[in-house]
Amino acid sequence: MREHIVTAFLPNGSLQKIFPVTLERAKKCAKRLENLRMESKDGLVNMNDFLLYETEAQLQLALFGMSNEWMEETNEQFRNSMAGKIDPLYARHFIKQLVDNMHEGDYAGPASQGVGSDKSVRGPLSDALRSISADGKADAGNGFIFAFAGHDTTGHTLTWLLFELARNPEIQKKLQQEVDEFYNSLNGREMTYADLKELKYMTKCIFETLRLWPAVANGTFREIQFDDTIKGPNGKDVMIPKGTFCRIINWSRHRNPDLWGADAETFNPDREWKESEIWFDDGLRAYNPASERFSPFTFQPRDCIGKNFAHMEMRAILCFLLKDYSFELTSAYKSVDSSKFVGVNYGTMGPQDLTQPEMVTSKPGWGPPVRKPVGLFMKPVPRAK
Repeated sequence: MREHIVTAFLPNGSLQKIFPVTLERAKKCAKRLENLRMESKDGLVNMNDFLLYETEAQLQLALFGMSNEWMEETNEQFRNSMAGKIDPLYARHFIKQLVDNMHEGDYAGPASQGVGSDKSVRGPLSDALRSISADGKADAGNGFIFAFAGHDTTGHTLTWLLFELARNPEIQKKLQQEVDEFYNSLNGREMTYADLKELKYMTKCIFETLRLWPAVANGTFREIQFDDTIKGPNGKDVMIPKGTFCRIINWSRHRNPDLWGADAETFNPDREWKESEIWFDDGLRAYNPASERFSPFTFQPRDCIGKNFAHMEMRAILCFLLKDYSFELTSAYKSVDSSKFVGVNYGTMGPQDLTQPEMVTSKPGWGPPVRKPVGLFMKPVPRAK
């Protein structure tokens, strides 16, 4: 199954062909932010909600190939249903519609055309999922996983990155300088997928965000395939039998000073990276960036299947936002004790909305009935042209 689905995320066979869809949505994203800023009485925008909307839009439009009308109709409602803000049964309705659209739409991609095809691509993920369709439950399960996990992790990562840029204005200026130089190098033409590799400092900022604020902080489970021996307390050998489930935790490992140095709790894109962690400073590559201390997309062979799309959409969105805006924190976040502000972790980790009560009631069905609210209000400040 995985070998069919992965065709939707191939850089040359799929992503570069759907990049114009990603680019067009990224342009609208910047215009949408301006509208929200102007409509707000105090100029503040919930950037977490904004970015979750945009990553869901990217997923539906570019990967699934859905219409803009359907995306606008379902985007907010699906996310609110998953967040416990409205009836959770809406999520089931959404997935049923998504699966019906997948089977009825005119989609094409490497899964049906062949990996080496030079034909146009539309909705490559819909094309891949329906090519392996076995039954309704499998369709619904795959649709749900990609519709939720495919936007939630990326939206939170972008939010945490803007949070850190606002806390570190000198880093924000350095990244904006790279974005400005990037646009100047295009000489007025549209950016392409191949151009994204030039954003090398942006890559370091994204990876530093994934290190400090991993979207899946708890990590993932793996099953031990063979008996193995590891070092336990006091250096004693401990035998781990085949079949044991283990969890590879990101949060503590990504912030361990023994692995990262004394500044492990500090946002520092210029830290000393291992070459395998930043693609040997190539800017953008298709293989999984990882080391024994760093695994934002887990480890091969079952690393995050959507990582290449996430890298593409994050860079496109950030280019348009940082070209036009600087971002500032509100007073609530400026005064927060950073040692205690660790995010809200309900499977994926987002920032706590400090403008609401500490705990809010959610609709029964998904997650705990009382939970910490997720959100991040920021002030987008237009940059001088």
